[in-house]
Amino acid sequence: MNGRAANRTRVVFGSATSAPEHVILRWKVFILVGLFVAAAAIGSESIGGRTAQAAATRTWTGAVSGYWSAPGNWSPVGAPVDGDSV
Repeated sequence: MNGRAANRTRVVFGSATSAPEHVILRWKVFILVGLFVAAAAIGSESIGGRTAQAAATRTWTGAVSGYWSAPGNWSPVGAPVDGDSV
């Protein structure tokens, strides 16, 4: 065997040569925090569109297109939702 092959470390999870537990735990926490942040961001935008906002008075401008749901067609910008005055 040459010198390079003798110096290689074999990594097998669950054995004495695996990554230290604190490193694995740090990555697990990092991934979980990322998932919670992503879920919160997606949830606040996709469930109901607006969260904890008062009803708005919206005026049709038709500046962008003829589509009711296009946010740019309304003043203030944003298509009406339940509770808004049109």
